[in-house]
Amino acid sequence: MGFVETLGLTTALEAADAMVKSARVRLYRRRQPGAGLTLILCVGELADCQVAVAAGAAAAAGLGELQAAHVIARPGSGLADWLTQATPFNAS
Repeated sequence: MGFVETLGLTTALEAADAMVKSARVRLYRRRQPGAGLTLILCVGELADCQVAVAAGAAAAAGLGELQAAHVIARPGSGLADWLTQATPFNAS
């Protein structure tokens, strides 16, 4: 699982486009927790996620709006379930 977090939806769309064009990943989820942040999650093989996140981060940084990028190898089963819930990130 990999993610790219950007400031602004346009930057997120640019990052997501670069992610799916660069590697065999599937866009899993888009979250907008607030303050203009947009989180794009992808899933796939580890190497594909690494390539996709690097491409998405480069595309977002080219627009000057990259906040974070990271790949999680073998995420725990509860993580995917948590990410699909409708609750905000800061909810307990």
